[in-house]
Amino acid sequence: KFSHQDYASDSEWAELQGQQGLTTLMLRDGSAKIVMSRGVSLAGTVVDTSGNPVTKGLVIWHDAPYHGQEVHESQIDDVGQFETLPLQPGEYPITIVAPGFQPDRQMVTVSNSMDAFQFVLKSGKQLTLKIIDPEGKPIPGAYVGLRKWRGAESLYNYHHPNVPDSCIPRRAGENGVYVWDWAPDDAVTYKIDAKGFRSHTVTLTATEAEHVVKLMSSLVASGKVTDAKTGELVQAFRVLPIHVNRPDRLTTLFHGAVTGEEGQYEIR
Repeated sequence: KFSHQDYASDSEWAELQGQQGLTTLMLRDGSAKIVMSRGVSLAGTVVDTSGNPVTKGLVIWHDAPYHGQEVHESQIDDVGQFETLPLQPGEYPITIVAPGFQPDRQMVTVSNSMDAFQFVLKSGKQLTLKIIDPEGKPIPGAYVGLRKWRGAESLYNYHHPNVPDSCIPRRAGENGVYVWDWAPDDAVTYKIDAKGFRSHTVTLTATEAEHVVKLMSSLVASGKVTDAKTGELVQAFRVLPIHVNRPDRLTTLFHGAVTGEEGQYEIR
């Protein structure tokens, strides 16, 4: 995987290697050579519907930047201008995320002969979620994560030190109400989590009325552990959940382990 700030970098492992026919034999005998091109940066401006510059936000050129293997975002500057890293010529999904405005996603062809590009953003819509438990009581601080929008994951609100902050809210308030007042006017898929409750995935569109989302209590497995020979309770042990991705692929979730005592256990 090759990357350089002034050249078009690999967007995935072995991209240039595959395009240029590098083999293991060439790597071993020292004859391997990779040619990196200078690439083309997409540059332009972001404005509102009145033509005023939008001075805060991100320009994203990947449909799953959080899971990507390179930098796929650049900041909009204080005069509404942006420039991506050098890219290989071709078609790219460009997503604009700017606080106060509806996100936008367009397919853009990047080439050596292209002109500066302009994105025009509309005012955002307000999305309100009221998150409640099975008894109708609000769940304070419930986490609301973005999953899919227009078939992509370019709209995200993950919190991670290596990922630029999109400024999209992540949690409901103490009253169990989550508000995103610059949501798009089309459907977004959300995953809602809270301690002690099952995750819930729902696809919603911003409307004037609030959406009510009910979380169900977590399922609990409990029981006892005995010695197979003596029948006596095992005094100390650990219980670990196993995630079955598919029948032949099991993943041990060590972070979900619980400690059992005097033969008894309970795990959510």
